[in-house]
Amino acid sequence: MRRKKNRQKAGKARKPAVRAGEALTVEQFGRLLQHRLIKTEPYRSMVLLAACTGLTPSELSVLKWRDVDRINGKLYLCSPTPWALSTAFPLSAGLEDILFKWKRRSRSKRPDDLVFTSHHGGSKLPFDSTSVEKDRLEQAGIDIGYGKVSGKPIEHLGWHSLRRSYANWLTAAGASSTVLMRLLRLTTPPCPIDDMASEPPIREANSKVVDLVISIHQTR
Repeated sequence: MRRKKNRQKAGKARKPAVRAGEALTVEQFGRLLQHRLIKTEPYRSMVLLAACTGLTPSELSVLKWRDVDRINGKLYLCSPTPWALSTAFPLSAGLEDILFKWKRRSRSKRPDDLVFTSHHGGSKLPFDSTSVEKDRLEQAGIDIGYGKVSGKPIEHLGWHSLRRSYANWLTAAGASSTVLMRLLRLTTPPCPIDDMASEPPIREANSKVVDLVISIHQTR
């Protein structure tokens, strides 16, 4: 009996890949990109970046231009986990193009400037991810029919929905559970500086999702 309880506790301690709930379908994601609250910048680029990487709001809000390495095809993330000091995430050509098109329009262009900034704080104050979720993503989700069962909304669209969609699209592209967990930054990397961008299986799996997202983006 004691062994059974221990096994149950061990099972509860395991961290899920993403929060339970609904992922966006390809059709819904296309409609999201067309929505009046999302189709303008910088919100469209934010959504595209989140869908191509599964970045959390905290990762999005601290991303700086010096973290975007177009020469080596890497996106450097400040890891929120205790087991990695930083992560070099794959930066595919399609996502790079989206980011640098936004950079040309943005007032914040210096290496230490944030990629996405507050409208009121210049280049050093991050955007309010909570307000963007509440004022834009949630309403857009209602309008595109996200999270409804029998016509009634049961869940709001948020940053976690985009992260969940990224995970689902990785699985659909044939990514192994190991690759999935690495790309979601939910497993202990082989070293404190996790250069997953240099690993072909990880780069290939991420590229398939980026290709999917970019193909939707280009037709909307």
